[in-house]
Amino acid sequence: MNIFDIRQDPEVKVEYIEDSPIFTIDNFYKYPDKVYEYIFEEPLNEGIVGLWKINQKPSFNGIYFDDRRLSEFDERLFHIYFFLSNLIEDNNYTFRPEISTNATLFKDDKDSLKFNNYIDNYWWPHIDYGYNGIVYFHDEWGTNLYSSELLDDYNEKENKGINEHYEPWRPKNKYKLLKTLEPAYNRLVFFDGAKFPHGMNVTNDRYFGYEYRNNQVFFMDPPDEKIEYFCI
Repeated sequence: MNIFDIRQDPEVKVEYIEDSPIFTIDNFYKYPDKVYEYIFEEPLNEGIVGLWKINQKPSFNGIYFDDRRLSEFDERLFHIYFFLSNLIEDNNYTFRPEISTNATLFKDDKDSLKFNNYIDNYWWPHIDYGYNGIVYFHDEWGTNLYSSELLDDYNEKENKGINEHYEPWRPKNKYKLLKTLEPAYNRLVFFDGAKFPHGMNVTNDRYFGYEYRNNQVFFMDPPDEKIEYFCI
């Protein structure tokens, strides 16, 4: 048995924003609980998911929040990447058959609550190099898609040289929200991360304290691109 098997003939929902497809598939994995245990519970218990980009300084990762990643090669994921390639009908995108995860929580002490001001700010809107797939293993805090109208100008003037984990909160008035991709356990969403600036949608204090917001991510990239992984 491959724990990463997906359901046969899944129902694929497609909508378009600015002529770009947004795919949604519920009940994506056949064995989601086994996947969750393998890529989240076991690595966290074994201490093998370190703080992401911990060598970048200055950084508040591990101080006001924890942003952790698991990234390891696993050939059992080949069929998922082929499935995603077929969705966009484009074989020019490359991939690495890797398990890649986002595991994020926010600290709930006084200083952390002040720093993590989600009322006035969005969490790290960013652009990737190609298509992004996300399988949510949680039911709150989805993914925001933003217009690039204000982002390019704002990044050019103010965001140059800022580390992701030093000033991750960006003022909401600098961004135009196009859509929030709502999460559900074992739901896949797939969209063009190069077209839409995007980031985690923090709306309440659900993942403040000790519970992690966990999702698995897939990246489909144009050839010869150097890729960084962000929290989506």
